[in-house]
Amino acid sequence: MNQWQLNRIGITLAVACFSVAPLPIVHAQSPQQNKRELAIEDEFQKLRSAKFGVRQLATQRLAELGSDALIEIESRVRYEDIDFQRHCVDIIALIGRDENTRDQAMEALQRLSDDRELACSGEATYKLHQLKEANIKQAVKFLTSTGARVHRMGANGPIYSVSGITRDEQCEQLQYFLKLSNVSLSGKGVTNKCIPLLAKSTAIQGLSISQTSISTTGLAELSKVANLNRLSLYGNFSSEGIRELKKIKRLTSLTLLMRITEEELEQIIQLPLSSLLLTQLQMSPKVSELLQKVSAKQLTLHLTGVEDAGLNWVRDCKANSIQLTINISPKLTDAGIEHLQHSNVYQLNLVRTGITEKALKTIGTMLKLQSLSISDSPIDDDSLMHLKDLQLLRQLSLTNTKVTAAGIEAIKAKIPRLGYARVMPPPKPVAPKPVAPKPAAPKPAAEKPAAEKPAAPKVGNTKKPS
Repeated sequence: MNQWQLNRIGITLAVACFSVAPLPIVHAQSPQQNKRELAIEDEFQKLRSAKFGVRQLATQRLAELGSDALIEIESRVRYEDIDFQRHCVDIIALIGRDENTRDQAMEALQRLSDDRELACSGEATYKLHQLKEANIKQAVKFLTSTGARVHRMGANGPIYSVSGITRDEQCEQLQYFLKLSNVSLSGKGVTNKCIPLLAKSTAIQGLSISQTSISTTGLAELSKVANLNRLSLYGNFSSEGIRELKKIKRLTSLTLLMRITEEELEQIIQLPLSSLLLTQLQMSPKVSELLQKVSAKQLTLHLTGVEDAGLNWVRDCKANSIQLTINISPKLTDAGIEHLQHSNVYQLNLVRTGITEKALKTIGTMLKLQSLSISDSPIDDDSLMHLKDLQLLRQLSLTNTKVTAAGIEAIKAKIPRLGYARVMPPPKPVAPKPVAPKPAAPKPAAEKPAAEKPAAPKVGNTKKPS
């Protein structure tokens, strides 16, 4: 009996002594099982052969046993000499080349790699890295062949983002990208089944879900994605689904590209967010009241159809920085802009509103403003000078106004940090394409007169020539 067998018996006895469960009944092994174990033992002995060909053949045969031999191989690594250990590590790596046994082989190599008392731990680490790289190549090939887009840090750097995922089975590949931080899901082929697969990727921090089949149940499961802190949703989600977001403990940034009701907004403002973006918020007195309670440090709103009273919440809003984009709001006048006076708005976009040059006096008091865009307004060069005290202003874009290039140069002289400033004329109307006249219908061909038939010869009185 060799040293390895003695050690094995000792371990077995120790486990039996400390086990609280009843000892299992040991059944007699069949002759076939005994023969198989003897054959395996013979292959292990051949690993010690001085002949290279014998060792290679033994390595191949043991690798062919697959997962059935992994436990035996790993246990022998810990009680043999360094050369024998390296042979065993090579066999485990060969077993890992098979997709069906790769995960088990990688787990074995990981345990050997973590055991720094083993002389072969460095070799196990190297083989483990090779198998991980094989997984990455296989995953990238599958994702790109199925329409997803994989983004790397540099030409051959780690993968940090995957977008265009449209099916659940694609999510199975994400676990192999150890630096993956951003994932985008879209399409009805993505269901609640993908959430546990995402949870295997512990590095994911940002997730975008657009028009998928993920339900309220799936949103509740997002709490299992351990490091998720940025979430973007586009689609039809109920108030119950929005309520489930509070289970995501690390969530700090939320983007909702969909219509939000008053009830849903009431749930959102209770989340401990640092950044909140809403694109389809319908203004009402209740919504204005709720917006004053937003605790997010950064608030971004895209609003349409705003009236003067729809901005009365801005001055008392708790957000440190506010980004406002107001589109197609002809009933928003200079009086409504007065609610922005001395506010925390740092970016303001006004498109097709009812403001005049008087509104620039109020905007000139918004000392935190860094970006301003105005279109379809009668403001001119003189009114633009009301902005001269906005020393933090970096960007200024004016479209379809009365401001000229000379006015832009004058305000740039007053604000040295204003690096980007332009005035754009109104877009030229697109001339309708000329409609080609329909070709005249062809005239019907004139009917040809029927050919006259020769008269039939008369019968009876015909005289023969004499």
